[in-house]
Amino acid sequence: MKTHTLGLGIATLILVSACGGGGGSDSPSDPKAPDNQVTGAYRGKAFVVASGSQPGSINEAKNVGSDALAVLNANGKQVALQIPGVIAGSLTQINGNLNYNGKSYKLFYASGTNYRNSKFGYINDGNEDYIFSQGLPTANMPSSGSVRYAGIAVLGKGGAVGPAPANFTADFGQKTLSADITPLQNSRVAFNPIKFNATINGNSFSTGDGAVQSTGYFYGDNARELGGVLHDSSQSLGGSFGAIRAE
Repeated sequence: MKTHTLGLGIATLILVSACGGGGGSDSPSDPKAPDNQVTGAYRGKAFVVASGSQPGSINEAKNVGSDALAVLNANGKQVALQIPGVIAGSLTQINGNLNYNGKSYKLFYASGTNYRNSKFGYINDGNEDYIFSQGLPTANMPSSGSVRYAGIAVLGKGGAVGPAPANFTADFGQKTLSADITPLQNSRVAFNPIKFNATINGNSFSTGDGAVQSTGYFYGDNARELGGVLHDSSQSLGGSFGAIRAE
């Protein structure tokens, strides 16, 4: 089968509906973990919501686990996080209707090969949307230093879904994580900049009470990547995000 390379930036297969038809693993530690138990080397968080809707709170984020990075096990289903034959460096985007290799895609945002240890995104499958982040949890967490991470958030609001730049700063000595998510100039999703502060606990992080709540993990060797899900009650939006440690 021919492999299509879509570039190292955000890879876009189709954007309008009018177009038609590395690191060691460790058990994540999360003080706000739901009570659903999961198995598999790859762990994370996911919302499962009716198509076009948003989660009601961060408490709807469930633990997920898988033995394959590109397969999400959630709500009793296995959801593919990679389109066969399609390679993207940063993010694969489908927002519309696309028939590709005999399968119909309506909404498919998933991180690409730049993320070696994790996958995040926002995917429609049937009557449900899957908002997810999963990966290989970091076993050797840094104990000191401040590190910047740059990445992408995929946000949904009022039936619209789209990407946005996401930047983070982790202070491993103080056990804190700050986030700053800003809209693109021609963003599909109208939102005000999202900021939150989280507490790092082992290889996981979570926010306290507030309008913006988030939970997630560090992934890969020496916390190379991070990823998680979020809910903003003040803007009625939800999403997922991932970021890579700046060298």
